[in-house]
Amino acid sequence: MKPTVYTVATAHLDTSWHWPLQKTIAEYLPRTFRDNFALLEKYPDYRFSFEGAYRYALLEEHYPELFAELPKYIAQGRWHCGGAAYENGDVNSPSPEGLLRNFMYGQRYFRQKFGVESNEAYLPDCFGFGPAFPSVCAHAGLNGFATQKLTWGSCADVPFPFGRWRGPDGKEIFVVTNGGTYVRVFTQEIRKLPTVKRRLSRAAKQCSFPAAYIFHGVGDQGGAPKEVSVKSVMDSLAKNSAEDVQVLSADGGQLFRDLAALPPAQQKRLPVYQGGWLLQSHGVGSYTARTWSKRWTKIGEQLADTAERLSSFALSLGLLPYPRRELELAWKQIIVHHFHDDITGTGNEENYLINWSDLQRACAGFYTIASNAAAALSAQLNGSFITGHPVAIANPAAFARTVTVSVPLPGGAGNSMIHGFTADGAAVPCGAAADGRNAVVSVPMEPLSVKLVDLRRFDSPFAGERDVSVSERTLENSFIRAVLDEDGDIVSIYDKIQNRETLRAPVRIALLDFQGSVIWPQWELDYPETMREPAAYAANPTFRIVENTPARVAIEVARTARGSAFRQVVSLAAGDDTLRVENEIHWSSPRTLCKIDIQGSAGSEKATFDLGLGVARYGTSSARRYEVPAQQWADLSDKAGGLSVLSDSRVGWDHPNKHTLRLTAVYTPRSNCRGNSGRLDFGLSRFAFGLRPHDAHWRLDTVKAAQSFCQPALALPLPKPPAGKAESLSFMQTSGDYAVRAVKRAEDTDEIVVRVTEMTGFPLAECGLRLGEGITAVRELNGIEDKLPAGETDYKSIVNGTLCFSLQPYAIRTFALRLAPAAPETVPFDPLSVPVSLPEEYDAARFPVANLLPPLNSRIAKQSPMHLRAAAEWLRNGVNALRVIRQSGT
Repeated sequence: MKPTVYTVATAHLDTSWHWPLQKTIAEYLPRTFRDNFALLEKYPDYRFSFEGAYRYALLEEHYPELFAELPKYIAQGRWHCGGAAYENGDVNSPSPEGLLRNFMYGQRYFRQKFGVESNEAYLPDCFGFGPAFPSVCAHAGLNGFATQKLTWGSCADVPFPFGRWRGPDGKEIFVVTNGGTYVRVFTQEIRKLPTVKRRLSRAAKQCSFPAAYIFHGVGDQGGAPKEVSVKSVMDSLAKNSAEDVQVLSADGGQLFRDLAALPPAQQKRLPVYQGGWLLQSHGVGSYTARTWSKRWTKIGEQLADTAERLSSFALSLGLLPYPRRELELAWKQIIVHHFHDDITGTGNEENYLINWSDLQRACAGFYTIASNAAAALSAQLNGSFITGHPVAIANPAAFARTVTVSVPLPGGAGNSMIHGFTADGAAVPCGAAADGRNAVVSVPMEPLSVKLVDLRRFDSPFAGERDVSVSERTLENSFIRAVLDEDGDIVSIYDKIQNRETLRAPVRIALLDFQGSVIWPQWELDYPETMREPAAYAANPTFRIVENTPARVAIEVARTARGSAFRQVVSLAAGDDTLRVENEIHWSSPRTLCKIDIQGSAGSEKATFDLGLGVARYGTSSARRYEVPAQQWADLSDKAGGLSVLSDSRVGWDHPNKHTLRLTAVYTPRSNCRGNSGRLDFGLSRFAFGLRPHDAHWRLDTVKAAQSFCQPALALPLPKPPAGKAESLSFMQTSGDYAVRAVKRAEDTDEIVVRVTEMTGFPLAECGLRLGEGITAVRELNGIEDKLPAGETDYKSIVNGTLCFSLQPYAIRTFALRLAPAAPETVPFDPLSVPVSLPEEYDAARFPVANLLPPLNSRIAKQSPMHLRAAAEWLRNGVNALRVIRQSGT
């Protein structure tokens, strides 16, 4: 074929950035469509690509007359619905499951509204791309990915202009590594441009396919490419028959379709890369900036998973209709804030008053759905053994575990002794918390199950064997002995199983002098500043034992430094091998970077970071790669064992030396440009991390520990004992060491969709999965619930209701399952009888936006505009109203 130049006209539109969503809707969005419609009418060969189904949905809602014009251009193949995603979002903070839902809702919108779909991920302006992204794209049915952002300083080499990108599971997509700036304007014959000649020459040498892929258009505020640029492309097209190089007005996915049409042997000659393309400095601050965005997104993702699993369980028993519409709306509220100048924290401060309110509503919606499903399931349990306070506990995890939960008691626990009993008469570790209002109970649970616990008041303490103990500075159970020093730092975590000390130095809250970037203050953490010695540590501790029960013990440590206040609750549950540290930071430290400094006795030049789909192994920090993202955990080990660090919502980490992992907690740069960033994240911040010692065979247990850490069980106090027949209910049985990433009802059928992944990097030949009364039929799907082509499925069989399948290393597979009808009789469920509210670990409404603004002392009050405080007060009232849970079965 002739050497080919693929010119891709685009108009990148930030949903919100230095302006609110309202301005986008009022000005930038309609202008984008009107101006491009004019160019389409004037130039019959003009093709235009515009990404993000959410923008189309906004157009449909606010400008129906423009939306009505769109289908004709799409049908002509001249307007390309680019990118496949609902929102062109960040790909480092959201989980792989969140990314798959983004692609699913985007593709479904394009299909339903226009009868088309996109074949590519199209992200011109995100801040780096992790190693798992090609696997996510491939499982979403996409075959290509295009960006230009790697020119901002990739921390890895960019070895070719286009080629193949391989993920951890071995799946590949085509990739364009440098489409050039999306604000390029062509002003002359395309073939004569030096950049075009260089790209064609390089592609001919490296890619065995002589092509160049080049953006032109406008950026950030939408609009249309300048007419001179469009005319230059059209003039070049007109000369194709007479020239040796052909120029195309292409859509964003045409190159990838052309590459896919090549013979397999020629495709294999394309260069291949495996690994991530994170950015060196630009964007690494976005792993942490606007900490509440990350926290509520992570809480939302976990609550969505819990709600879908319990709703599927309830549906299988015929208890409740599946709330598909409510789940979709809440998911979309999470996904629209994946936007790359939203979840990253790089937007203006006032935008987050809206964004965080949306995320809070999504969390409350998911929790309502999960609680209704759990209550419906608990109604099927036999509560005849209950003489005290009935509590239903739901375990959403796909594996058996012992869960420890706090349960509010009617009238409070007071000074009474609280004992817990299960239906078989067994006493479980339980006791009253120091606050006098709650009980803490520890219960063994089956996978994806619900059981009852009876909390009874006694005059004597728990008589069973006690696994946990606490003194002013020591916590201990059968796995761990943890000691705090006089400064309030965790100075020792002794692994009682391995008989070895896990820490090399105290775990400290370290504060570093930090100026940050002047131009990109929310985006960047400069390497020299991250490598400085800390200027201060959290100090002046006070200690208080806040829990001393047979189920869990906890010490509260309150400290201060640089004008900020730090509260840590260090806790250890019965039978748990992870020390949990809950953190509340009242941040008021300008020009400061706060990291949690964890030094393990095990050392390695390379640390392991969780991608949610596979892992990344990165060496110690260097100027080229220092701050990196990870999902739920990171690990530092030697041949004998080591220490895993779990994280519920912080995703920015570094590995400054062979013995140290650091979790970035919060920071405020010097520069006050780009939206008052000089007081970035002032106010309240919350997160938790966990410390898990382990032996040399740690990967599987760490993954499960992280899932348990991030996805608590649900505990529902019931108004009266239920009158069902079952002692407990469990929906799932598994065999094989794999993770279940999703359990939900299919979008278009009445099947149950289950997504599984291999977790340790080794093939699994024999895996089993059983749901409910057994599986009767199976179809294999991709991540957006399209059926896979024949030949791409290799599940083995269904044996006695159990699906038998295999998994390759880090593989991700999705199955649509039909289940045998439920056998037992069910008890009608009245949702009005079960009032529920968000527990503390999920209670977004407990921390309304008003609390996130700077403390109103005399110095800070001047920086807190009146309209922000007024808006926050309005949100305080609105968000607190979310605690009144909808009284509806769906």
